[in-house]
Amino acid sequence: MATKPQKSNELIRACPICGNPDLKWVGGGENAAFDVIGETSLSGELFCERCGKKVMPIEFDSEKAYLRFMAETKKAKVGTKAKPKKK
Repeated sequence: MATKPQKSNELIRACPICGNPDLKWVGGGENAAFDVIGETSLSGELFCERCGKKVMPIEFDSEKAYLRFMAETKKAKVGTKAKPKKK
């Protein structure tokens, strides 16, 4: 189950693979240079705890858009298992 996204007036960033909005900043250390929104200006990559991958997040301007993406993602994953090869 996905964690609840931020307030509706905030930009929602989510993993393009699983839709998880709980992404962590990648890179830097205590001496990293940050821009005005608190992220490094060197990379837009974030880390998805659920997937375990570095991703470029998808940005949504509303919770409605995010929820629509999640619904479409679930529909697309149904029946996508690889079929065995015929001999």
